[in-house]
Amino acid sequence: LNTASALSDLEDVSHLELALGGDHGKGAFTFLAVVFVRYSNGKKCNIFEMQVGQIDSASDSAEILKPLLEKLEVGLQRMKPDGNGNCKLVVRKDDSDVRSISFEELNNDASDTVLDTEMRLYLIGDLKFLFTMMGRDGYSGLWCIYCVLKQSQWTAIHGDNDEGKCNCEADLWTIEKLHGVAMSQMQKDALDRTYESSGVREIPYWNFIPVTRVIVPIL
Repeated sequence: LNTASALSDLEDVSHLELALGGDHGKGAFTFLAVVFVRYSNGKKCNIFEMQVGQIDSASDSAEILKPLLEKLEVGLQRMKPDGNGNCKLVVRKDDSDVRSISFEELNNDASDTVLDTEMRLYLIGDLKFLFTMMGRDGYSGLWCIYCVLKQSQWTAIHGDNDEGKCNCEADLWTIEKLHGVAMSQMQKDALDRTYESSGVREIPYWNFIPVTRVIVPIL
């Protein structure tokens, strides 16, 4: 990321968005971060892309991705995201007009503050990656990522003429619900008890990005 460029045009900035995601192809898994700088005056947003990780592997299983995800989480937690996937973002300048970013209020002096806004976090990537991040590895072709319906159920409800609207009125997943189902299944496994699958395998990897901030690919 060209930090100097990203911090040079902050007039009329509304907020920033950070889209994090990965895709597997050509024998490697690539993890990207894309920063969108949004403006309140209708000006076209600025977009900055960067590669933050790569794993050379013919497979993109959850086990292979886990070390990278854990390392990235350490940095993301320093941004102090809240439960809604938002982070405080403050840009300050020193006496030489050198600008720096912080993710918390450091003092009450507003004279050195250039921007005081929020960074909104999103998950992007292919369906397999997104389901893995939600603790649902292996279920991307069988279940909806947003609600509790199976593919056969929501296909029957929507058909081919739903005009892009989702009015199935099914229960929606949240990070808390996914976590609860995963914990219940693990407890039943430990007691050798059977349970009916809900398309959940384990707890979500990152609990600070809500399901509503998961963006599925169009194709």
